[in-house]
Amino acid sequence: MDLPDSPRRTNRPLTMAALVACVFMSALEATVVATAMPTVVAELGGIRLYGWVTAGYLLASTVSVPIFGKLADLRGRKPWLLFGVALFLVGSVASGLSQTLVQLIVFRVVQGLGAGSMGPLALTVVSDLYSFKERGRVQGFFSSVWGLSAIVGPLLGGAMVKVLSWRWVFFVNVPIGIVAALLVIAYFHESIVVHSGRIHWRSALALTLGTTLLLAAGEGREGLLLLPVALLLLALFIRLERKSAEPILPIDLFHDRLFFVTIVLTVILGGVSMGTITFLPLFVQGVMGGTPTQAGASISAMLVTWPLASVVTGRLLPRVGFRLPIVLGSFLVAGAAIGLAMTVREATSARALHFMTGALGLGLGMAVSSSLIAVQTSVRWERRGTATASSIFFRAMGGALAVATFGSMLGFELARSFPPDVIARVLGPERAANAEIAGPLVSALASGIHQLFVVMGIAGALGFGAALLFPATRPHEMVGAMASGPPPPRR
Repeated sequence: MDLPDSPRRTNRPLTMAALVACVFMSALEATVVATAMPTVVAELGGIRLYGWVTAGYLLASTVSVPIFGKLADLRGRKPWLLFGVALFLVGSVASGLSQTLVQLIVFRVVQGLGAGSMGPLALTVVSDLYSFKERGRVQGFFSSVWGLSAIVGPLLGGAMVKVLSWRWVFFVNVPIGIVAALLVIAYFHESIVVHSGRIHWRSALALTLGTTLLLAAGEGREGLLLLPVALLLLALFIRLERKSAEPILPIDLFHDRLFFVTIVLTVILGGVSMGTITFLPLFVQGVMGGTPTQAGASISAMLVTWPLASVVTGRLLPRVGFRLPIVLGSFLVAGAAIGLAMTVREATSARALHFMTGALGLGLGMAVSSSLIAVQTSVRWERRGTATASSIFFRAMGGALAVATFGSMLGFELARSFPPDVIARVLGPERAANAEIAGPLVSALASGIHQLFVVMGIAGALGFGAALLFPATRPHEMVGAMASGPPPPRR
């Protein structure tokens, strides 16, 4: 289906290839460093900043998502998608050239800013190009790409660290990103639908600073002093958004039960998924003594279950609706999260971890794809970019909060008892030569990670409770199911 009023025909297969690459890269970089990080810390040091390499990326992509979503609604999808790809590639090259952990965090932020455009706008374009009956199948496929990226990331990261260098987990993006950009330029042609609204940059600044300080509040006891300031800025953002005719985040949609329940669930799913992907490889490598490849393989069961569940669920949505897969998927996520909390201890088996992560991927594949399509289908075209960005914003926010807070908690406890050079030696290839100091550190690491998974188990149970409140809405009666293309341009 071509977009109405477009002067040139969009090549859907080649545009889809470019969009798949964009989603793949943005999701991959949220997870690919997980298995590389023990080696990075061993080389660059800075265990207390461990969580911020991932959290900085998630933070930047999180705060930029609603801004890019709003710009896409006002000025079109294509230019901002290309801008995001360019920014992402600059951050990738700079991250691979980093000489300190602080530099790596800064350049990961640049990467994240680009990803804040790539993932959400790619999914928005898909929603524009396909009708509702096609949308469930296609969006389900894209959700499987996100899930596949989330799992391939740790596996690929582990393999690259072993064979090449941790720096290649960033350099690998460059050829993929260039090809994706060229395909978008040549084969995606959208209508020029320019609206008279504009971005309210005071709201954007309040959101950015408030979200940043909220994540920084998890940085030890000193960080808690920032919490009141963060909450004040977020309250200011809400006040400014209520007065705005063109809000960055659709505050009025929070009065809708479907949207509100979906957002609450999305935050929890983001926290559980990113917490598991980030800290389970650390457990396998740091506690069980596995290699980077084995650390990535600890969640390899999700490589099958997440994409499979996403594709099957996407095809069934027009017939079964949204509520059933959301409730069932959330139930599986809760069960798997609680199971991991009981399994992740100093003495455990790889088989048990594979079983739990497989169940987790199955639940995420059902719930994540269904909730995103539910939000997109509940709004008209002119709000679809904002609504899509909102869903992804809150999922990323949940992941960023989990990774930043958990990483700071774990790093603070370890750094209080063990010097940084000792931690680096035990996590790196010199572990066998430092057996006399490895025992106490491994025990402390196992205890700390176990506590993190207990928190995620509780969060998973709360997510299932939220899913039970999702309304039994018929998809074909929702306003976003009526059309796929944009309205006529405003003159």
